[in-house]
Formats: sequence, structure tokens, C-alpha cells
Amino acid sequence: GSDRWLIYTASPSGNTYGGLLSGNQALYGRTFTSDPPALITQLGNRYIFAEDLPSLTVAVATNLIGMKVYGDSYVFPEPVIGTNYTISGFVNAAAFGGVFTQDNITNIGLTGAPVFSSPGAAPTAPASDNAYPLNIAVGSLANTAGYTFGNFVPGRLFVTPRPLTITAKDQFKPVGVALDLDPITGITVQGLQNGETIGSVVLSSDGAPASAPVGVYSIDVSSPVGGTADLTNYRLLVEPGRLTVASVSGQFVYDEFVRYRDNWQTLSSLLGYGSDVLVIRPRSNDEVEEESTEETDALSEGQNGDDDGEKRIRKAITMR
Repeated sequence: GSDRWLIYTASPSGNTYGGLLSGNQALYGRTFTSDPPALITQLGNRYIFAEDLPSLTVAVATNLIGMKVYGDSYVFPEPVIGTNYTISGFVNAAAFGGVFTQDNITNIGLTGAPVFSSPGAAPTAPASDNAYPLNIAVGSLANTAGYTFGNFVPGRLFVTPRPLTITAKDQFKPVGVALDLDPITGITVQGLQNGETIGSVVLSSDGAPASAPVGVYSIDVSSPVGGTADLTNYRLLVEPGRLTVASVSGQFVYDEFVRYRDNWQTLSSLLGYGSDVLVIRPRSNDEVEEESTEETDALSEGQNGDDDGEKRIRKAITMR
């Protein structure tokens, strides 16, 4: 004969157990008719209940909060029980006097893993102040105890705006000439995602009108409009450029203090001037003294609008 006992009953509730300990896990979803003792292959003393086991709850761990920037794909972590997801809902053996042992994740023959998903994971998922659900599903989870996995509790995934920098390009113009600030070619854009485009911006500068005097002015960026880009998905940063307004004569450029600026070669290429090359040679001591006097006189005349004075400024600079 057998040296073990098997007790069949409808459910764990409503019984008087009298402290009879089985020392083993209870079995569920079986009756004496469907599973007589000869069919019970589990060893040892057993309580056997006709009632099915409850569904277990599979939940994303509270410490798993997904974060990503618009335009990135969210990479889901490898599911690890106890680390980024939990399973709960086991029958509480203590509620029945502990006459059968407690089920847990280590003794129900648990195999497989759940799968994570989220509508916010795609690079095109819009940025939002509200979290997307970080869903969890059964995947390949299974167990040999007879539990089902029927309740799933999602986590949260946040998509934040991506930095988008629009920078006005530095530009140059001769004094007395109006400059049309092109909002397409006059900017650089960094940070656009998913092949998106900027529709337009407004560029403005106090140095753009023909009446603007010699000086360095800010080129300001304002009123950006998305082309295919939804700008709510971006954290917008605008960087001003510089507009240099200079007095140009031949290949020589002077600032507001009538000082020669050493960028004539660049200006030649920008403005389409000739490609003559300045020839610089050493000066004798006599030339240094003569040029100093001549340059002082020329500067005085040039600042008073004297054409000969301006020519002498160029001569003095060329000789230097």
C-alpha cells in the first residue's frame, strides 16, 4: 500500500484542516473523478483542489522607467524577473494555516520570459509631457504548476524633445549695399531627425540696410516654422550670426576706425574682385621714417573725405 495521503476538496477555502500538514505544494484543477490517486504523479502527501489556480499578475518593475529622446529608438532591456519585472498573485498558503507549502517563482516550474513593447519606442513617436505605456505581455512564459498569466501591469516610457539648433551664418557686405538675408541658405540646422525639414525662419540684422554704417552687427534668428518637422518634438536653440559691414576699396577693407583689415583675399573671392597679389618687401630705415610721416598725414586727409588721402592710405599700407 501507499504510505502517503491525498485529500480532495473543492477549494482551499471553507475547510477545517486541523493542522494536518502536507509538507508539499497543493494541486489545483483536479477532482477525484478526473484525476484519481493513480494519476497523481507528484510525490508525497497532497491537498488537491477542484478549483483552478488564480491568474498571476506580471508587472513591469517600478524601477524600470523608460527614457528616450525624440528621434531615438528605445532599446528594451532583457527581461529579468525581480530586476525589471515581477510575478505575483500566488495562493497565500499562510491564509490556510500553512498546511501546504507556499508557491513562488522558484517552485512552479517557471520557464520562458515576457516581452516588452511600447508605442513610444519608435524613433517617430512624438515627444510628450505624458508617459507612453511600457507594456508587458506573456511572451514565452510558462509554468508546470497550472497557473495562468492573465494580468499585466505596464510601466512608463517618456519621450523628451530633442535639442535643435538653428544658427545664422556669419556674413559680410560692403557699406552702402543692402543685403538680402536668405533664410534658406543663411542658416545651419543641427538636430533634425527622421528626414524632417525646417520650413522657414526670419533673419534680421540692423546691418542689412544700405544705410547701415561700418561695423559688426548681430544676425538674429526668429519665427522658425517647421517644414515636415513638428517643432514640439524639439527643444529649440537659436544662435545669432555676425554681419560685418566694411568699407571696401579695391582689395582693401577698412573698419569704422579706418584701419586696414587683413582679410582682403577672402573678400576678393566673395565679392568677385581681381586676384592681384600684394607684394610685401622689407623696408629700409629711411623708408620707415618717411612712411610714418606720410601715413599720419594721409590718415588725417582720409578721415576728412580727401580722395588723395585715401590713396595715400593704401600706398602706406602696401609699402608696409
